[in-house]
Amino acid sequence: MTVKRGSLVDASKIRGSLREVGGKPLETEQSERVPTGTKSRAGKGQISYFASLEAITQIHILRAERRMTLQDIMKEAMNDLFIKHGKNPIA
Repeated sequence: MTVKRGSLVDASKIRGSLREVGGKPLETEQSERVPTGTKSRAGKGQISYFASLEAITQIHILRAERRMTLQDIMKEAMNDLFIKHGKNPIA
């Protein structure tokens, strides 16, 4: 037996009727949204880097041996790189 699916038009009508529940809108304005990041990330950006599996393993071993977070390991590595090239260690 074949089950007939509703159309996208029908779905949009249903969605439109669900925008308010109990007199309050489900969707909030951008300015009302709560930031999802933590306070420790305020004013910081993310840098992505692809490394070999061997390098990743070695970083995690070093991190465990020194009882440091990955964040602290990478911060130390960046500061060492800055110093090596005559820059201020600001990471």
